Amino acid sequence: MSKPLFKVLGVFLSLFAQCSEGLKVHALYAYNYAKLQQDYPTEKYDAEIVLLIIDPKLQGKGLGKKLIDFAIKKVRKEGAQNVFLLTDTSCNYKFYDLLMFKKVAKRKGGYLYEGQESPEYFFVYEKNL
Repeated sequence: MSKPLFKVLGVFLSLFAQCSEGLKVHALYAYNYAKLQQDYPTEKYDAEIVLLIIDPKLQGKGLGKKLIDFAIKKVRKEGAQNVFLLTDTSCNYKFYDLLMFKKVAKRKGGYLYEGQESPEYFFVYEKNL
């Protein structure tokens, strides 16, 4: 995701008081995204899946797969030949293994919270279309 888009998302989140926690997470995610891209540039991809969130009550019903399939169909129709996404261990990242995405990069930690770096890992997954 481009830096301008992260800034737009940050501005949007800052407009709502109830989004203060989301704003912190957004800033940390942007930080880690930039660090991961230093190690593994993603300019070679035609498309990116930026955000997929399924309510925990609805998980396991095939909705995530349908959304990913829809996104891939859309970008393929627009001429994309490959797609990537960034995820981390706070998510169900193994979901992408099941959808035949290939994990191509891994980065340890980076969430800075109260001076401490988290033990989480961040991944880049790719899929040729």
